[in-house]
Amino acid sequence: MLIITELYYPEDTSTGYFLTGIAEGLAAAGVPVRVLCAQPSYRLKGVGAPEREVRAGVEIRRVRAPAGDKNKLWQRAWLAIGLTWRFAMATREELREGEVVLVVTNPPTLPWIVAWMAHSRKAKAHLLVHDVYPDVLVPTGLAKEGSMVFRVVDALQRWAWPRFDAVVVLGRDMRARVLRKCPQLEGRVHIIPNWGDLSAVPCLPRADNALRARLGLADAFVVQFSGNLGRTHGVDDFLALAAKLRDEPMVRFLVYGWGAGRARIEEAVASGELPNLTLLPPCERSELAEYLNACDLFFLPFKAGMEGISVPSRLYNVLAAGNPVLAVAGAESELAMVIEEEKIGWVVAPGNIEGMLAAVRSALDDNRSLPAMRGRARAAAETKYSKDRIVADFVRLVEPEATRFFGINPPC
Repeated sequence: MLIITELYYPEDTSTGYFLTGIAEGLAAAGVPVRVLCAQPSYRLKGVGAPEREVRAGVEIRRVRAPAGDKNKLWQRAWLAIGLTWRFAMATREELREGEVVLVVTNPPTLPWIVAWMAHSRKAKAHLLVHDVYPDVLVPTGLAKEGSMVFRVVDALQRWAWPRFDAVVVLGRDMRARVLRKCPQLEGRVHIIPNWGDLSAVPCLPRADNALRARLGLADAFVVQFSGNLGRTHGVDDFLALAAKLRDEPMVRFLVYGWGAGRARIEEAVASGELPNLTLLPPCERSELAEYLNACDLFFLPFKAGMEGISVPSRLYNVLAAGNPVLAVAGAESELAMVIEEEKIGWVVAPGNIEGMLAAVRSALDDNRSLPAMRGRARAAAETKYSKDRIVADFVRLVEPEATRFFGINPPC
C-alpha cells in the first residue's frame, strides 16, 4: 500500500501525527506500507529528514517542500501547486500497477493527480478527507462561493472524487456534505474519525496541576483555547468572550498554539486590554497531559458555516483529558453532535457571545456537574476514539485489497 501525504513523521501537527499512526498501524497489522511525503514544512520547517528511511516497518520517501509562508494566501496557493508537481513526479515513479493508494486532501490539488494516476495504473484509490475544498475558503473569507476560483476548484473536486474506490471522512456532517457534492459516491463514503492519545493524555486532578501552579492559576476557573488558532476557528469570538469576563476574578483564559489567528491574540495581550488572558507558546506533544489537565472548561470554536467542512482533531485529546467542552459550532456539526450525545458540555452558535457567557457562568456555578462530564468525556475517548479502534477501522477498509494484492492474512 502507498500512502501519499504532505505531512508525516517527524512532523507532529495533526495530519502528520495521524497519518504516521495510520501507516504504522497498518504495517503492524501486516500490510506492506510505503509513504510518500514532504520534508517538514509546518511546525518543524527547516528541520531536515532523510530522503529515504524505514521507520516502524514503513518505507518512507520524502520530496523537497517549496519555500514560502503558508500563512499568506497567495504564497500558500503557489506552494500547493509547486508541491503537487513534485508529488506528481514522485508518484509516477512510486505507484505500482494494481496497488492500493491512500491520499489526503493536503494540499487540496493532490487528489486530482492521484485519481488520474491511480486510474491509469489500475490501482485501488482511497481518499482521506480532512478538509473539504473549496468549501473551507468561504467561511474563512478567502473566496466567495460564486467566484471563479471556487467554481474551478469545485468542478475539479466533483470530477476527481467519484474516481476513488472509497472516500474516508471524519464525521457525519462531512459525509452529508460530500454526498451532496457527489451523490454518485453513495456506498463508498466511510466515517473514520481521528483519535485521542489515551496513554500520553490521562485524565488527572486539576488541583495537582503544575502548569496552573506556575502560572498562578491554582485557584482560578481556567477556560482553555489551544492547538491550531487558524482561520477556521473563532478567534474573534474567543477574544470577545474574554473581554466580557474581564472583571470576573475567578475566570482566567489560557491560550497556546499556532496559526494565522495567533497574531490577533498577541495584539490583544500586548495592548493590556485582556489582563485575564495568558498566552503561551505552542506546547510539545510530551507536555500535552500537563497542559490539557490545566483546564476546567475547553473552548472549541468554529466559524459559522464550517458544518461538514472539517472536524477539529484536538477534540479527541480534549476528551482523553476529561475536559468539559464549550463548543462554538452549528448544531448540525459533528462537533456539536458529539458534545450533545456524550453530555459533556455546551453548544453555542458562532457569534452568540451572550450564549457563551451563559455557558461559562453555568459551568462556574455548577461544580457538581463538571466531575460527571469529565468522567463521560474520558469514557467516550476510551470506548469510541482510541487509536487501536480507529486504526482497526483502516485495516478493515484496506484489508480486502491487501489480501488480494499482497496475500496477507486478515488481522485477528
